[in-house]
Amino acid sequence: MSKSSLYQKMNIYLDLATEAHDLLRGESGKEVSGVIMRKEEFKEATVTVITITNNKGEKELGRPKGNYITIDAPAIKENNYQEHKEITKILSQHLARLFDFKENSSILIVGLGNWQATPDALGPKVVEQIMVTRHLFYYTPEEM
Repeated sequence: MSKSSLYQKMNIYLDLATEAHDLLRGESGKEVSGVIMRKEEFKEATVTVITITNNKGEKELGRPKGNYITIDAPAIKENNYQEHKEITKILSQHLARLFDFKENSSILIVGLGNWQATPDALGPKVVEQIMVTRHLFYYTPEEM
């Protein structure tokens, strides 16, 4: 019985693709078929990108094909504006790689969450910080 089958049978679900990948590789370090792992080291963070490329990879990791990005940034806990800015830059670079935005692309931002529950308030807090500019194109298109 494969490890992925055993985990499914025992109803074990790993939240992060990196955790699932590490467990499946085990101590042998043998690569998981249909899964590519890439690590990038930055001063402020380590970025791990797991790419599931085929059905075998989907089955092994228990996730659909796609890219799974984990940013491990211990400095995010500190009250250091400059480090937060650098971590934000790393995040934005990785998000930009996922999307093919053009200069005049419209973007819909949805901030799901619950203001009253601190662990669930991230979505509303992020949306509160967004400066919506779509109406500016309507009122002053030549300046934009």
